[in-house]
Amino acid sequence: MRKVFTFLSLICLACTLCSCQAADEKPSQQAKTQSIKQTYEDISYRPDLSDQTTEIAKTVKGVDDAVAVVIGKDFSVAVKVTGFDRFRLNRIKGDVTKKIKANIPGEHTVHVTTDKKLFMNLQSLRSKLVKGSESSKQIQKDFKKINDDMHG
Repeated sequence: MRKVFTFLSLICLACTLCSCQAADEKPSQQAKTQSIKQTYEDISYRPDLSDQTTEIAKTVKGVDDAVAVVIGKDFSVAVKVTGFDRFRLNRIKGDVTKKIKANIPGEHTVHVTTDKKLFMNLQSLRSKLVKGSESSKQIQKDFKKINDDMHG
């Protein structure tokens, strides 16, 4: 009888410890979500427009893949073009720009690149934004550098 009581006591203790640990994890997850939202507000990141812009860019003929980041009124889009479509890079960039401006109303600046390195940099920046692993100042600095590299 004593062994049964000891066994049941250990089970109750284990359940109590597990439930306390699970309760402790929820606030940290909520705090991380709040931190990410605060970062979005600090830099004016627009995840909904980023997704929409990515989908619009993928519909242009010759574009194999695309990634977009929208911060404020700056739309930065990197497209992946392969094969014989690489001979039409300027035309594809122009088509992507026109299609984005036609489908998303309002005043904004669209930056489009076909550079593979900038494509990877923009993907990396987007993943940092989703994870919330960088400070807002660092994200803005990286975003500005990518935009500057697109033009020079």
